[in-house]
Amino acid sequence: MYFSLYENLSNVKEYVMLNRLRTLYERVLPSRHLRQGVPFLAFLVLGWLGIREFANIRYDIKKKYGQSDAFRERMEKGGKKKIKEIDPEEEYKKLVEDADLDSWFNIRGPRPEEDSRAIQQELREKHQKLDSASN
Repeated sequence: MYFSLYENLSNVKEYVMLNRLRTLYERVLPSRHLRQGVPFLAFLVLGWLGIREFANIRYDIKKKYGQSDAFRERMEKGGKKKIKEIDPEEEYKKLVEDADLDSWFNIRGPRPEEDSRAIQQELREKHQKLDSASN
């Protein structure tokens, strides 16, 4: 008799708990925030996590293989060649050595209603006359 009373008590507790859950579900279900907002936020968060994992794959591979000779050989076989590293200071020095900053002249671009070739030709002739006169 003791066991049957205990079983009935647990059934009553389960029934009360299920009834409370059902009333909560019935109150929350019509809410637009939960019907539309929760799936939207889940989509955003899970999409962000997925993209982050897929984006990290290349960094993981680089970390795993590094710049080993075997990795370099595989890349060259696939058609990928290592790009030569460029030193900005050396490039600047080359640019300064090659640049002739004293003998230049400004040729303005044509206006929409002007003939571009004729105007540029006139300006070149004008600058050539000025250069020949100054020499």
